[in-house]
Amino acid sequence: MHPLGIFLVIAGLLLALAVSTGRWLHLRQENAALKAALESRADQVTALSHEMRTPLAVIIGSAGILAESVDGLPPRTQRFATSIVANASRLNTLAETLLTQARLEAGLFTVHRERVEVRTFLRDAIIELRQVIGRDIAIDTPGPPVYVDLDPNLVRQVLDNVVTNASRHDSAQGTLSVSLRMTERHVVISVHDQGDGIDERGRRQMFQKYSTTSNEGTGIGLYVSKKIIELHGGRILVDSLAGAGSSFLVLLPTGGES
Repeated sequence: MHPLGIFLVIAGLLLALAVSTGRWLHLRQENAALKAALESRADQVTALSHEMRTPLAVIIGSAGILAESVDGLPPRTQRFATSIVANASRLNTLAETLLTQARLEAGLFTVHRERVEVRTFLRDAIIELRQVIGRDIAIDTPGPPVYVDLDPNLVRQVLDNVVTNASRHDSAQGTLSVSLRMTERHVVISVHDQGDGIDERGRRQMFQKYSTTSNEGTGIGLYVSKKIIELHGGRILVDSLAGAGSSFLVLLPTGGES
């Protein structure tokens, strides 16, 4: 090849390398800026969440004491106190969900696992949720103790979101049911409602961010719940038939491969 041709080839390669390097540096700068923005948003949401927790805890505690004071309070006042507890608890769950979402998107999220006896954990959670949503929840957890490594705070957040979602979509206000079953590799928590069911389009979009079929929902609870369960190596599924209600299945690995 003529020396001039060799020079032009080398010059072209160097130019292509320079352009590629420039694009890479630009993308790196954009990614750094995006990460910084997400971290800033996470810090803001964290601060807001902490600011909300203290007054909400005071409201829930004070209203709870009033609601349990059967003697000396008229029924109407007791109903108001119960309503205050339920709605303040919903706000607390929303604050936690927003905090989790922000930290997930900023890549600042850590799962703190510990050994948990799932049957007792589930029963305790449902007892509290009965008071929060003001509805009967049947629970079926037969069998011996089952121990799983999980983050109890995060899985409790998932239960809050899934049970609240089931209650919200059950217009008949029937009994919600929660059960625990074992497979070879998973514990399966099932939450079933007696509502109208969810159509195919709703099932496809259910776990997408900001997707909701309820006027009361924000569209982030199930999205965050799915991310939490996936971080545990599990899955969250929905099974629904028109007019026959819906079942949400939370699968958590018991150990080994998920």
